[in-house]
Amino acid sequence: MEISGGTIANTIKNVMGNLGNQAKEIQAKMQDLSQRKGEDQQMALLKINFEIGQYNAMMQSVASLSSSLTESMKSIANKA
Repeated sequence: MEISGGTIANTIKNVMGNLGNQAKEIQAKMQDLSQRKGEDQQMALLKINFEIGQYNAMMQSVASLSSSLTESMKSIANKA
């Protein structure tokens, strides 16, 4: 299986776009949260908290992947 730089770049670009969309959705939900009351607000807060956790996990995965790719590219460049 051959992996080209363009494929990797496109994959990262798509993931970052998806993360940006998810961040906007979370922000909109947080604005909506301020208008809720009582138990409804608490349930919405729990859902948002879970979504933020998922978002953070995805960000950490992307950061780790990016770091690994950077280190791999440095290693290849040093060997050339």
